[in-house]
Amino acid sequence: MNHAMKTIFKITFVIFSLILSKSIYAQNDDSSEWSFSILFGVHQPSLKSLNQGLFKSPVAGSGGIIIDPVTEETEERDFVYQNDLPDSQVGGKAAFELQWHANPRHSLLFGMGSWERTSVAQQYVDIPSQGAMNKADYERRAKITYTEYSLGWNYHFWRKPKYAFYLRSSIHQVFDIDYREDHVFSYISGSGLEGFERIRILEAQTAALFMGQLALGTQWYFAKWFSIAMEAGYLRGERSIQLRDAKEKTNFIARDDVNFDLPYKELADGSIGYMSSDTDGNPTYSRMKLDFSGWQLLFRINIHY
Repeated sequence: MNHAMKTIFKITFVIFSLILSKSIYAQNDDSSEWSFSILFGVHQPSLKSLNQGLFKSPVAGSGGIIIDPVTEETEERDFVYQNDLPDSQVGGKAAFELQWHANPRHSLLFGMGSWERTSVAQQYVDIPSQGAMNKADYERRAKITYTEYSLGWNYHFWRKPKYAFYLRSSIHQVFDIDYREDHVFSYISGSGLEGFERIRILEAQTAALFMGQLALGTQWYFAKWFSIAMEAGYLRGERSIQLRDAKEKTNFIARDDVNFDLPYKELADGSIGYMSSDTDGNPTYSRMKLDFSGWQLLFRINIHY
């Protein structure tokens, strides 16, 4: 765990303990209450190796073309498709949260949520299949997701009857990190494959990691039982992680006679690498490290009881 993560963790733990001990010994405190929140917004993790590495890697390969129908002699035709995925880093986030308000300024929280980001690119290509060149609509799709739970502290440093400003410190356990990439070829014309689809799918996942967050927000009170809030914060991951446990699926068959050098490959250590170059049909794959550190903006709806 790096220095920044340790600092955030210590601050949250110490304040959590102080508020809890104070509340246990407090007498006749009528201000204590609970609230339930629904959150939605965006998180923009770095993911540099994904955005500038894997998403920009081409699909290469070759296929046999029949040049003599009598002897069925074939020759290999190479292809390279530079179907880059958009590198927009923003993904949608949704969560729920339970807060215990020990007093009007301090509250402790527990939450769970999920994040998802999808990228899609499309182009028309010529692909050698079943002995002939075929026109196809090539769609490349990628989706990365995670689930998290969080524990933290809110401090309302400026509070009025109708609004307040607060500081948040929290630790997040991010887990169930999944990645999926689809390469879909919808045949338009060629060797009798019109209307058929061929697809290659990669599914991979990775281990959990801890993240720390510092955030600043503002809250508006419309009734004793209802308020809304908006907050901006920065999430810092303890380390970069690598995708592993790759599983590939395809419905390409031997008769298609198509060989692929895909944008990804399982490396010797079991992690997923991305194609960094392809020289004369000899692709080179580089290690891919995922950093989920980044800004997030959340809007929350609070029910107090």
